[in-house]
Amino acid sequence: MVIKPNVDSDFRLPDGRRVAYALWGDPEGRPVMLFHGMATSRLQFPDPSAAVDSGVLAVTVDRPGTGRSDPQPGHRMIDGAADVEALADELGFDRFGVIGWSAGSVYAYACAARMPDRLTGCAVTTSSAALCYLYDDPAVLDALAGDDDRAVMAALKEGRETAERLAAADGEEWVRSIAADPGQMLQGSDVGDEWFYEDADLRRNMIESVLDGFRQGAVALAPQWVAQLAPWGFRLEDLTIPVHTWCGANDVTRPMELVRRLAERVPEHSITVWDDVGHAGIAKYLRDVLAEL
Repeated sequence: MVIKPNVDSDFRLPDGRRVAYALWGDPEGRPVMLFHGMATSRLQFPDPSAAVDSGVLAVTVDRPGTGRSDPQPGHRMIDGAADVEALADELGFDRFGVIGWSAGSVYAYACAARMPDRLTGCAVTTSSAALCYLYDDPAVLDALAGDDDRAVMAALKEGRETAERLAAADGEEWVRSIAADPGQMLQGSDVGDEWFYEDADLRRNMIESVLDGFRQGAVALAPQWVAQLAPWGFRLEDLTIPVHTWCGANDVTRPMELVRRLAERVPEHSITVWDDVGHAGIAKYLRDVLAEL
């Protein structure tokens, strides 16, 4: 089975930037936007049949600098929500749900901050990018932040342009390596996620998505990385709608204790832990997530 979207398109924002998106599932279904992880793009969707069976029109969106969306130097997390709101207007959505997968979770939070009245629900998954929000705790910073993150945070004191130049330089070899061998993204899966990475169709879809996601290179991607570490433009403590965190118990790189602490920053929150999966758990349980949106 070839995993392909129903529609692969783009549109222009008022500032001239292009935003690329893809449509999946039921063309007449209720709309849900899914925000992809750091190394992928709009071309990845974990289970297209789940969208069809759930009566959902799913939309995947390339963030600035990813895939075919134009870069945005100085990008903030809240800016991503502004692009999503413009896309919703373009597609004629009055209200819609949002799902953040991995690094995309911060953009789901951002939508909850910017346009709570337009959301039918907000779901997030475990995310290293989102855990950066806890760096205000020195103990969490010491436990999680690597040398590259610390260097970018130090560079931020000299301004976004300096930090983005450093992030691009630091990320250049990684981006080049992934572009040359995207299959390395499929190695070292969490316990319970083996089926996802061993499925030939899902592997092919993820590799295609990664190659597309990295097509513009490290300079285009750098503002996203810096945006995780810079002020997001909103506070989780100020969100006014419920946010449901879904996570795999076997997600080894995102400590469950910290996932819970992050979720608890949202005034109205809930957590579901899938005991039999890891970071790719949403691919197995997407129907459950969609049912709430």
